[in-house]
Amino acid sequence: MITISISNQMPKFFLIACVLFTASVQAELAEIGDWHQLQAQSIAMQAPILVMFARSDCDYCKRLEEQQLLPLSRSAEGATLIVRKHTQDLALPPVLLADQRFYPQELVRHFAVEIIPTVLLLNDQGLELARLTGYNGSDFYTLRLEHAIQQARMRLTQTQRSLP
Repeated sequence: MITISISNQMPKFFLIACVLFTASVQAELAEIGDWHQLQAQSIAMQAPILVMFARSDCDYCKRLEEQQLLPLSRSAEGATLIVRKHTQDLALPPVLLADQRFYPQELVRHFAVEIIPTVLLLNDQGLELARLTGYNGSDFYTLRLEHAIQQARMRLTQTQRSLP
């Protein structure tokens, strides 16, 4: 825990800047958590939900998160996406998706995830818009990720136009 003492000489804006900076630095992606909250965000932002399926002991998953997904979540592009992860081997509470309760392994089976890491881009109903499997490094993956996001946005727009 970091303690900051405030003296009369220390400008308040510096303290505020430190607090805001600390809050903005995210060490890892948040877990899926409450799907209804993600669904509401997706609808309000008209944005896809990006979910990385991972295991806590997967080095490729950690590298993907650190090299690609965390920087994406902090970027202008990431501000127009909802970025989460699903760590399948943690004792997490079930996810309520389309009024069905899924425990971690059940969610993996529901989305037919066979390779870790897998990145899915989903609409607010949990329907798949795009998929990326595996991770070998950042250069080529960045292009694949950008293409998948573009594809997901296009499919999301098409779906929204086809609704009555």
